[in-house]
Amino acid sequence: MLDGNYRPRRLVDLSSVVSVLFVATYALKALTDGIYVAHNIDSVLVDVKYVTALLAVFCSLPLVIHTDRELFGRQFWKLFVVLASFAFFTCLTMLVRGTVNTTCIVLLLKMAIPIVLAYCLLNSLSEEQIYRDMVVILFFSIVGFGLEVGFENLSIGALLSSSFTDSESVTESSHAASNAIMLCFYFCYFRRNKVWVVLSTLFAIFVFKRLMIVYAIAALVLPLLFDPDRCIGRGWAVFFKTIFFLAAFFWFWLLLPENGQVFFRLFGETQSHFTSGRSQMLANALSQNYVLYGFGSIQAFVGRGIEMDFARLILEVSPLGLALFISFYWDMACNRLYGTFVMTFVMAQMLFADSLGTNFAWTLLMILMGLISDRPASDCLFRFKLCGDRGASPSGRKGGRW
Repeated sequence: MLDGNYRPRRLVDLSSVVSVLFVATYALKALTDGIYVAHNIDSVLVDVKYVTALLAVFCSLPLVIHTDRELFGRQFWKLFVVLASFAFFTCLTMLVRGTVNTTCIVLLLKMAIPIVLAYCLLNSLSEEQIYRDMVVILFFSIVGFGLEVGFENLSIGALLSSSFTDSESVTESSHAASNAIMLCFYFCYFRRNKVWVVLSTLFAIFVFKRLMIVYAIAALVLPLLFDPDRCIGRGWAVFFKTIFFLAAFFWFWLLLPENGQVFFRLFGETQSHFTSGRSQMLANALSQNYVLYGFGSIQAFVGRGIEMDFARLILEVSPLGLALFISFYWDMACNRLYGTFVMTFVMAQMLFADSLGTNFAWTLLMILMGLISDRPASDCLFRFKLCGDRGASPSGRKGGRW
């Protein structure tokens, strides 16, 4: 006879399934980028990561619905407002033009991936599970990086022979870079194990993107001196939002072809050389009088982006859309010192380069920001500790659900 209180045990823990799919998504991205994308080889395997990401969201839904404590909720809705606004503007523009552009729709869907995936992972996996998964993701990311640039080039000698001035290195990677710096930010915040802290920092340095190198070193050193959970005044958020909004227009103006001489007097280099050819992409888009369809218009019209996100948003969704993006995405920092530090990198990267297309790096960023916001704020500014007490969540969450 079965007891009336008997509850059958699940043969498979659903959170473990989500965890496996989470790791599989990033393993597939790293390996297919290293084997196929970086070497311009077509393969259906390149898109399988989207299938595993979708399955991770689907499998996490029962856990998300029954979660005891929502995480990343306020940030999720702010990011969703930005996505919905871009989608509305894009659909309205297409309706006026009487044409549906599938490229814009695909790019909007890709923009939605990190928002939904990060929210579902944060509310279906424990902090312990996420940390273990991040270690495995770091491993696969380094393997994929090695497959791309060659394992023989992963040496200190190869790194020292690189040219920081010209940004040239045999280890330079555009495919591994975004995930590398986000993993570095994660492990430099959660300092449970010195090995992963140092390894993730070296990974971010080896991909050899100049801004990333500076921030990777800073992420390694600064938390030794300052408390990352320090709460800062809201005025700093207003200040940084304003600075990046104004900087976006100033940089856009400087890169216009007619301002080439002004640019050369300021920087001593041509626009094209200083921006690694990105200014020419902008000039090409403007000279061809691209057709506005909304978000993703430039890629839909020219065939590729201009690799400067803020300039792209000015052209595609108007200055108002850029202001909305900067304001609501910045709020992920939650007025924390470390969150603010990370967001200055994200915004600077978007000002000078391209990161909107790195969907899965955004997922890692949002997971980190969600975890930071869940920890109690600190009033202390200085701290001197290499491996601290960042191991357990303050709410003591364990297992597959909060």
